[in-house]
Amino acid sequence: MASGSGYGFHGNRYHHSQSSGMSAIFGQQHAPAPPPPPPAAAPPPPPPVLPPLPEQPPRASSGQPLTSPKPNGTLIVKPPPPKAAAAAKPAAVSGTANAAKLAPSKAPKARPAFGSVPERGPAPASSAKTKSVEAARPQKLSEQKYDAHKQANILTTKRAKTAFATLYHEGGVPCRISHGATKMYLQWDKPPQYLPYDALLPAAAEGLLETEHPFVFVSRRMLLEMLEAPAAVDKTVPLLDRIVPHLRIALRSGNDDIYDAALDALAALSRCVGAALNSHLNNIIVPLKRPPKPLQAKVHATLQALDQNGGDQAVMIIKKHLPTYST
Repeated sequence: MASGSGYGFHGNRYHHSQSSGMSAIFGQQHAPAPPPPPPAAAPPPPPPVLPPLPEQPPRASSGQPLTSPKPNGTLIVKPPPPKAAAAAKPAAVSGTANAAKLAPSKAPKARPAFGSVPERGPAPASSAKTKSVEAARPQKLSEQKYDAHKQANILTTKRAKTAFATLYHEGGVPCRISHGATKMYLQWDKPPQYLPYDALLPAAAEGLLETEHPFVFVSRRMLLEMLEAPAAVDKTVPLLDRIVPHLRIALRSGNDDIYDAALDALAALSRCVGAALNSHLNNIIVPLKRPPKPLQAKVHATLQALDQNGGDQAVMIIKKHLPTYST
């Protein structure tokens, strides 16, 4: 019995140990594998080694060095520069009361009554100032050299405006325009004193009515230069009856530019013939009573030329039409 119980104990123990060993074997087969360990982190790189900075002398708050080396190695201490006084800043306005004091008062605008015309203030003086500046502006070189009038069509077949334009088209004008360095002038085929006045001078006087280039420049310059030529008096006096009507028409044209040219021609004619023009003054002075405002001074200068060249008889005729005239 004793041996049998011992055998059974040992048998159970053996069986238990055998069964637990088998379960351990099968348990290891079904259990999941453990995860691999993480890789080790790389060590950080060493910090860069910087070279040592050179020694700097001490500086003030403004950035200027306080010392300056001498050739022998000693140092001189410099005082710091004086600081500029800070600009005083205006005190900030805060609060409703202070803001109301500084804010401009805006009174409501009164509306005009229905149908009333609002009042307008005086015209700005900028336009008058601009005109005065333009009047004082020196004339440009291009304005002195080239004529500002409209260019005429020389090849047109239309009827010419004046006898001078017809004569110009036919080649009967014995001069031509020469463009100089700064201005234009006439170049004559022969001196004016050797030209036939009876055919050219009345045509040039009628050419004062022209408004296109080159008729404007050629007719005006041709008339003046022929009146100023030597021995022009004897050739001009017989032609006054043909010249004066053209001057009168030019003075009554209503064109300020033509009026200005007629005044120049009248003064030149008075210097040329003198008292011989007195018999025609009654027809000439009438258009001079109401000159354009820009030419009032020039009209007075022309009347003075008639006065000086015509003598006492010319003064009597002028005062007959213009009682307020004075030399």
